[in-house]
Amino acid sequence: TVNRALSMLLAYLVLLVVLAGIVWLIIPSVMESMRDLQTNGLSYVTRVIDSINQIVSKIPFIRPEDGTDFLNLEKLLNFIIEVLGTSGSLIVSNLASIAGGALAVLKNIIVGIFISIYVLLSKERLNAGCRRIFRALFTEKKETMLLHYFGKAHKKFGGYMIGKLLDSFMVTLVCMLLFTI
Repeated sequence: TVNRALSMLLAYLVLLVVLAGIVWLIIPSVMESMRDLQTNGLSYVTRVIDSINQIVSKIPFIRPEDGTDFLNLEKLLNFIIEVLGTSGSLIVSNLASIAGGALAVLKNIIVGIFISIYVLLSKERLNAGCRRIFRALFTEKKETMLLHYFGKAHKKFGGYMIGKLLDSFMVTLVCMLLFTI
């Protein structure tokens, strides 16, 4: 039980370090992109509007009558304000449902971690309890057959997971090598 507890602790620490590393790599890049968007956002929008106007000017049957551009910043801002005014409550309700979904996922992750810790620490006791339930519900022949199939399923699922991990590791190595080249 000491080895199991230590290995479980190390596994969760490795998972935590990997997640922290991913966050450490992603957050600075996102913050840099946000700063860039804040300083250069208007020029990006202006370039997109100019590109749209160039494309539209080449289409002969779509031309404004007064000779102005098809799209300008004022028209775009008026359109955005109109959309926000008419469907603002829908946007807010969608944002609230997304936030609720994110909280539910976070809650499920936390509950899953606690359940996995409990199951990993008391594996033998849970196994004995399941066998007692099987003995109470099924005949000896059906219990043996059921345990046999559960064992086969466990072996197949474990092999599948190990194969997927090995495959992912190989693809990672090949991509890393090719991107390095």
